[in-house]
Order: sequence, then structure tokens, then C-alpha cells
Amino acid sequence: MESMEGREEIARAGMARDIRVNRALGIVAVVLAVIAIILALMFRGPGPAGAPGTACWDLNQNGRPDIPLEDRNGDGTANVGDCAGRPGEQGLVAYVEQEGGWTINATCTHYANANVSITVPGPGTIIASATIQVTLTHSAGTEDLLWIFIDTMPTACTLGSRLLIANVEEAEGAGNYIETIPGIRPLDVTSAGTYSFYIDGFMVNGQSFGDEFTRAELVAVFYPL
Repeated sequence: MESMEGREEIARAGMARDIRVNRALGIVAVVLAVIAIILALMFRGPGPAGAPGTACWDLNQNGRPDIPLEDRNGDGTANVGDCAGRPGEQGLVAYVEQEGGWTINATCTHYANANVSITVPGPGTIIASATIQVTLTHSAGTEDLLWIFIDTMPTACTLGSRLLIANVEEAEGAGNYIETIPGIRPLDVTSAGTYSFYIDGFMVNGQSFGDEFTRAELVAVFYPL
């Protein structure tokens, strides 16, 4: 006859075997469930159709081409060619270039012919930009100081209108010094008309006959509101 210890050992072995079997079956069940979900997602049929969208050319959203209302490009049909926005207003540009020596005095001096005019159709902003070249004849021991302006009238030299400066320090040796000065002047306009910009300047200190405007480029660009 089997002893009590033998029967207990057999029972424990059977329980361990059952636990291993149940664990394996659980893992298999989880794997099969995952496979079933993947297959369901892969072979699921299409859902219900959504509501039709509105064509980009269909301004009144009635689903029909309405000519000429929706024929923006004038080709006789309403299609994607009519979906682009209307072109913006063309910017206006005026340009002038002046070259040649012009003496700069100790009083407000306009660089002759260094001015540009632009005619605009309505309110907006005009941006005038300039590149100005000057020659300053310098004597050692005296500072040469030149103030330059992009003015809206000749010989105005209006302080506060984007002052530009060229100078040669007094410690520099005597001679002719060439300086190139860039500048910009914005002007807001409220109505159509013709607007002009001028290169002006005067020697604040150290003026001599050799101080000259020698070259200028002036551009005016209009940006409508």
C-alpha cells in the first residue's frame, strides 16, 4: 500500500501539471484574441459614406456651376481654375539715378536732379530709399560734419526726417574722403496724387569748396492700404 507521503507527492505533482497547462492555455487564448482583433481591423468593410463636400469654386454652395458668378478666370466654366484668389494690387515703383559733383554749402543744399516723383492711386505708404555718395575735403584738425535728408521738398533740410550723417574726424589726415550713406524715408499718404522726394544736405562743420554730392540713387515704392 502507498504511504501517506507518496499520495501527497502524487497530488502535488498533479497540481503543478494543472497549473502549467492552465497557464499555457491562458497565453494561447490571449494570442488568439489579439490575432482576431488584427484580422477584424484588416478585413473590416468600409464605413458609411460621408456628406459630399463643397467645391472650392462653388461660392454660393448650391452644388451647381453658376456662370459668370463662379467663373473667376473667364474661361466659360466653373472648375478648380477658378479657386485662386484674385490678384493683389500691383505695387508702384519710381527710380532715379544722379551722378556728378555738386557743392554742399553750409546752408541747406539740394543735390540737383536727385529727386524722384511717384503718382499713387489712393491711400497707402510710400517708402523712399536712397544711397548717397559724397566727397568731403578734409583739413587736419577740423572735423567735417555733413547732415543729409530725404526731404519731401527741395532745400528743406527738415530735422526729424530721418537724419543721415557723414563725417571725418579732426584727427584724420588731410585729403578727400569718399563716404557712401544709405537711408530710408517712409511717408503715409491719405489720397491719390503725386509725391516727390529730394536729396538735401548741409555742412554743419568744416565746409569747403571740395565738399560735394557725387552720386545718388533714389527709389520710391508705393504700398496701397
